[in-house]
Amino acid sequence: MALAQYLESIDRLDEAAAEYEAVVKATPDDVFLQYRLAGLYEKKGDKEKALEIQKKLLEKYPNNSFFKEAVERLEGKAAPAPEGEAKPAGEAAPSATPAPPAEQTPAAQPAQEQPK
Repeated sequence: MALAQYLESIDRLDEAAAEYEAVVKATPDDVFLQYRLAGLYEKKGDKEKALEIQKKLLEKYPNNSFFKEAVERLEGKAAPAPEGEAKPAGEAAPSATPAPPAEQTPAAQPAQEQPK
């Protein structure tokens, strides 16, 4: 994955996509990699491939807001905020590396009280 990220960082997007595809093929259950690949396709302008991946992820995780928003955006149902427009209070600006879907991160374990 490091090579794919490097290639993406220097705008060699076709090569980065090929590397991501190989990694996704080797680890098909890694949702985060699929999410990254979809983002790369969107960055390349291949919204059809990006939408295909995001729809599959949304089908598997229907309550995931990352996938839902991506599908809506790619289908043209939700327009991205114009450049320079402030995000609503409390909404984080997108980062270069998207946060992993909630289903892919370990759930926070509630602290257990110690016996007194």
